[in-house]
Amino acid sequence: MTAYNFTPIHTISPDVAARKAARKKVIERAQHLERESYKAMMRKRRMLQGATTLDTIAQHMNNDELLGKIAEFLNPIAKDISHIKTELLHVKTAVDALKTGQDDLREELTIKAEKADIQRVEQKLDTSNKHLQDHEERLQALEEEQHSTHKN
Repeated sequence: MTAYNFTPIHTISPDVAARKAARKKVIERAQHLERESYKAMMRKRRMLQGATTLDTIAQHMNNDELLGKIAEFLNPIAKDISHIKTELLHVKTAVDALKTGQDDLREELTIKAEKADIQRVEQKLDTSNKHLQDHEERLQALEEEQHSTHKN
């Protein structure tokens, strides 16, 4: 078999490739700018529509009607706020009850600590009384020995 070595007849020069790449960048940038300007136009349009809606409301409603519409929108919010206030009062009551319970526990612990101190003091007194009784018994025994030795 014969191997053929083909060389392309038409090659793209580096200058042509660079010009195509530059042209492609220019087209992409133009498309990007077109999208951005479209977005800006739509933002302005929405803003103008909002202003038109407000103008329409102002032209077709008097103040009392407008206040009534505003009240319709604000009533659910006011109900939510009153519900939140009620819940907050419940939480505050629970916190106060916990604080009272803590104070009671502290008082009970203080009383128990005082009772424990009293019991320790009583135990010390009991041991001291036992030592005193032991000493008194020894003294009485010594006195009896002395009396019995003097009599003899």
